[in-house]
Amino acid sequence: MSSNSVRAGTYRMLDVYRGIASLGVVAFHWGEISLRRQPELTGNPIYVASAYGFLGVQIFFVISGYCIAAAAVALLRREDSLWSYFVARARRIYPVYWAALLFATAFYEVSTQLARRGLIPNNVLTQDSVFDRGWLYHFANITLTAVPLEQSLRVEVAWTLCYEVAFYVIVGIALALC
Repeated sequence: MSSNSVRAGTYRMLDVYRGIASLGVVAFHWGEISLRRQPELTGNPIYVASAYGFLGVQIFFVISGYCIAAAAVALLRREDSLWSYFVARARRIYPVYWAALLFATAFYEVSTQLARRGLIPNNVLTQDSVFDRGWLYHFANITLTAVPLEQSLRVEVAWTLCYEVAFYVIVGIALALC
């Protein structure tokens, strides 16, 4: 078996683990929402099991750590530039995140404006306009530095990406020192 097929098999298995982790996270949120709506289901074994779905996030962190370390080792083996490491990491995360951020911002802003005009009732989506926020909030959201800068995220589920970006930077510093 060639090293390329071993590598492909390893990454294929990581995709399986990602899928399992995704299902766990979905089950967690599904159970949480369902129990809020129907608290009488609290003791149901399916809902009790769904509470452990948060472990999917830890699985994602482990997989990300492995993939980032593998990318760093590959960079060292190729004797590639540190710049190429950061470009590859940014290309992996930011385009999709920025698309989600743009969509969420547009959705929240339209909802906020409709609520201000009395066309829809106020709700969690209409509590603040993007124009009511300062530059630090926008910078932190665009760069995924909201956690260290103590800012809220427009796309709340992106909190894990903030940690991933921090890990990229830490590994990049380690690479620079090598």
